[in-house]
Amino acid sequence: MSLTLPHRYTDLGPIGRGGMAEVRRVRDGLLRSVVAMKICLSEEDSLRQRFFDEARLTAQLHHPSIVAVHDLGSLEDGRPFFTMEEVRGRTLAQLIEVHHQREEEDWNLHRLIQVFEKVADAVAYAHSREVIHRDLKPDNVMVGDFGEVRVMDWGLALWQGRQDPPTEDLHALDLGPSEGNRTRVGHIMGTPAYMSLEQARGRKVGPATDIYALGAILYHLLAGRPPYGGNGVDAWRALLAGPPLPLIGEEIPEPLCFIAERAMARDLYDRHAEARELAEEVRAWLEGVRRREEALKAVAGAEGLLPEVRRLRAAVERARAAANLALADVKSYDPVEKKLPGWRLEAEAAAAERRARQLELEWVLQLRATLNLDPELPEAHGRLADFYRDRLEEAEHRRDPVQAEEAEALLRVHDRGRHADWLQGDGRLSLETHPPGAEVQLFEYVEKNRRLEPVFIENLGPTPLRKVALPHGSYLLRISAPGRPVIAYPVLIERGQHWDGVAPGDTDATPIQIPEKLDEDEIFVPGGWTRLGGDPDAAEGLPPQRWWIDSFVVQRYPVTNEEYCRFLNDLVDRGEESECWAPGSLSTDAGHYHRDAKGHYFPQTDVLGRIWSPRSPVLMISWNAAMAYAAWRSARDQKAWRLLHELEWEKAARGVDRRLQPWGNHLEPTWTNVSGSRPVPPAWTVVEDYPTDESPYGVRGMAGNARDWCGNAYRRSGPPPGGGRLDWRPEAEAPLRMVRGGAWLSAPGSARLCTRYADKPDARLSPVGFRLAR
Repeated sequence: MSLTLPHRYTDLGPIGRGGMAEVRRVRDGLLRSVVAMKICLSEEDSLRQRFFDEARLTAQLHHPSIVAVHDLGSLEDGRPFFTMEEVRGRTLAQLIEVHHQREEEDWNLHRLIQVFEKVADAVAYAHSREVIHRDLKPDNVMVGDFGEVRVMDWGLALWQGRQDPPTEDLHALDLGPSEGNRTRVGHIMGTPAYMSLEQARGRKVGPATDIYALGAILYHLLAGRPPYGGNGVDAWRALLAGPPLPLIGEEIPEPLCFIAERAMARDLYDRHAEARELAEEVRAWLEGVRRREEALKAVAGAEGLLPEVRRLRAAVERARAAANLALADVKSYDPVEKKLPGWRLEAEAAAAERRARQLELEWVLQLRATLNLDPELPEAHGRLADFYRDRLEEAEHRRDPVQAEEAEALLRVHDRGRHADWLQGDGRLSLETHPPGAEVQLFEYVEKNRRLEPVFIENLGPTPLRKVALPHGSYLLRISAPGRPVIAYPVLIERGQHWDGVAPGDTDATPIQIPEKLDEDEIFVPGGWTRLGGDPDAAEGLPPQRWWIDSFVVQRYPVTNEEYCRFLNDLVDRGEESECWAPGSLSTDAGHYHRDAKGHYFPQTDVLGRIWSPRSPVLMISWNAAMAYAAWRSARDQKAWRLLHELEWEKAARGVDRRLQPWGNHLEPTWTNVSGSRPVPPAWTVVEDYPTDESPYGVRGMAGNARDWCGNAYRRSGPPPGGGRLDWRPEAEAPLRMVRGGAWLSAPGSARLCTRYADKPDARLSPVGFRLAR
């Protein structure tokens, strides 16, 4: 068929052709622009009229995403035509295939949804003008080279109120194998793969019909295939049979699945009320993605602070280690010039610590700011949750309830489930004993009137115990085996942790060796992990740290005057007397004991009228004297008596749960012998007084009355870590030896178990005595 165009137009060649029309590229001489001319191919009057209706209807829709009509007319042979803007680009169907074949990175899901949002917006506009498209599908959407979107082919569109007569039976239509994605002309119009149920049944259609088609386009976009495949009849039959396969895939966002599924509801009343509502939901998702991308950029910016924080933390550790080394041999009485290098390193460490904390705070604030962009951003919530979990653990280790409550509250705000088990606080307890079969009673430490009191919970049965579930907290186990002493075994069940009794470097639990016999004055301290240090108010206190300390036996009370006199008198009887062993000040070598006619020692009243009772702790004893007594006692008892290491001393006093005092976390003078415990002037007293000054193991008098010499040498930074396990040997020579504990002259606020003292091995001090261990 020859083609003669009006004089206004110059033919530039075909663009495309269908069963009912062809589209050609033409130059409009009047407008001096290249446009697309759509020409009707049918000679039927009804179809030509429908073609005119399409042009006039489309011309009424003034929307950026609806193709604009420029001219309407007829060729010389009577065939109608209209011209419209030409959109150079690809159809949405082609771009969907490009995306799912991963042929072009630019056409990702986010960009395709932006196209879809414009389509939905155009349809919403058309509905506002009472126009229904009736044939929405990816092939009828053009996407230009510069991102412009046009909804095309309004040939089946109608104004509401003008309906084709319903048809109950589609079988009269010949939908051949090649017709799967073609528009049908007749009583049932549309493309079966994107057709709503009411449209497929030939019922009255309306805006809900287009909403369904939008959902079907979104389905195709997400799944990479139409909701119903096959040829036209197969797609139509599948549609009548039931809904399409559900949208499933890790890369398919759930909100978009919900939008598509709701739009494609088989009951039109279950769909979106308006296309505008659907468009707004898609727009909200796109806005969320945009805000998420901005938030992720902000998270990445905040993460850039962390390398500097880590560098500063490492600098803090180096400076502190160097300061400890520089001050290790510095005496308290050394001149300032000798202390200055160590002080400068300490100041350097403090400055780096402050800067690290400032950067860390800036990091937190930046992450919180990202939540203003995306309140549910998992990357920000996850990092903040990890941060506050660390802070909560630190606060719990420091026994800081205020900071712990704040950190836990913030952790609960930001955690999205990863820390749920840890927050719940359950832990596990395993225990093995030798001999096995020991009965175990469980007590929980509960604070009553400022004291931690063990409250019976249940019998756990015989050992071995395997992963017994317990809420996090501090507990006391009382372990009993036939013919053996009952031993106290404190345990600390931490959040999500397993108290398993496995020592460092081991794979199996170390059984608790229940002693066959203990003397009345002996306390067994079972081996295992313990939390030590961590009291910021303790002078020269150690930082919080976890140690494995093997089992040992310690004396319930410090060595008393009557016990020490036996030692001196034995030396007298053997002719090995040495005045330096007698208690007294450095200027009073004669000591504070009387001597009888045989030269034997016994306690006396000192010049201040204080009585050296036989049952009060021996005081003013040098470290050398304590070591001599331990050697004498070992030979006499045939037991390996020695002085405690300071970490053993701290464990015997505090147990394993980081408590600050033997009885709990409150410094109460009426529970131990310190200054202010009594209305009379402070003085030492007999060791049986103040039974309230008792540790979880049953050791007495560690918070007050008398301090104890310890066997290890003084180091300002504390004992060198041994892989978490205390392994020490007494040093033959050391300028200073450790002293631990409160004393009768301690101010109530300074009698802290974590406070560390030291003095020369030959010093004899009024608050210092000793106790033995083995």
